[in-house]
Amino acid sequence: MRLRWSRLARQDLADIRRFIEADNPQAASAQVARIRRSAARIEDFPESGSLVTTSGLRATGVPGTAYRIV
Repeated sequence: MRLRWSRLARQDLADIRRFIEADNPQAASAQVARIRRSAARIEDFPESGSLVTTSGLRATGVPGTAYRIV
């Protein structure tokens, strides 16, 4: 499976980075890396996560954060 980031997802990730970076640039980089690692795991395990709709969309949490990837 190939992971594809939507335009909205890319914008959300940039917004997360900018928000955290205002107080702590290192934490911003770490948080974005955590999110990217979780997203990359979906490529290897596409059936992981919980079904969130009848269309087959799945969501998984990003460990150590309050974020979810759909």
